Amino acid sequence: MQQIPANALPKDRQNDYRNAFIPNYPGWKIVSGDMVGQELAIIAVRSGEPLWLHALRNSLDLHSISAAIAYGDKWVKAAEPDCVFEKLNESGEKSWFKCDCKGHKELRTNGKAVNFGLAYGISFIGLANDLKIPEQEAKDLMKDYFKGFPKIASFLYSRGQLAMKLGYSETMSKFKRRRHFPDFGKPGCDYGAIDRAGKNAVIQGEAADQIKLALVYCRRWINDNNLRDKIKLVCTVHDQIDTMCAPEVAEMWRDKLQFFMEKAAFDCLGTDLLKAEVNITDKWSK
Repeated sequence: MQQIPANALPKDRQNDYRNAFIPNYPGWKIVSGDMVGQELAIIAVRSGEPLWLHALRNSLDLHSISAAIAYGDKWVKAAEPDCVFEKLNESGEKSWFKCDCKGHKELRTNGKAVNFGLAYGISFIGLANDLKIPEQEAKDLMKDYFKGFPKIASFLYSRGQLAMKLGYSETMSKFKRRRHFPDFGKPGCDYGAIDRAGKNAVIQGEAADQIKLALVYCRRWINDNNLRDKIKLVCTVHDQIDTMCAPEVAEMWRDKLQFFMEKAAFDCLGTDLLKAEVNITDKWSK
């Protein structure tokens, strides 16, 4: 189910494949919940990077901020006269928003690629391939990025080093689930791969911790309230929980699913920074 095409299609056709999936029972609804920026929130909280935390807490455009920090003068020079990226809020503090400047859009795309690439242990070679830019340019971009966000750099470095030292990575939630690397210590072991996987696993693993915990909360509540014939857990797709339910309980279940997903995130991260969005539809949708 995780491989059903969505983002690869044009925006007006992203649901062409998913819409082929409908509830098992006539009149039933699909209720799907998504964590909003789950990986970015995990990176922000676990690294303690203040600018990321501020941006996510205040719904500012993190991808533009990241590009502005990484590109410096290049970002400043790309600003058009009516740019709305940086302005003062009612309290006189700087706020950062997504703008329509042509140059900023391109740089923001690159900043976004780095932000999400962090969650997958991306290398400068992988970044160069994704952005179709020279490897040296990608290497310089990552260098400037980490210079601007030293706490993120330190966090990722420490998790990679720990994986290479111990032969496993461990999630930072209360569950502390481990991913072991079977080639660790063996002749020909690719420690570079363990380093990248160690950075990746601590983020993706905690994301999985949250979803698994949310599923436990959901199933327990459904059973305790004798609603097994009204609400069905269907599947998960990364940070998304898909369910189906009888129409008369759809709105109530939507609110409950959102509550359980956000509770799971809070119980793992220890903060209410991470929110969930839940939608009711007739067909499976992105």
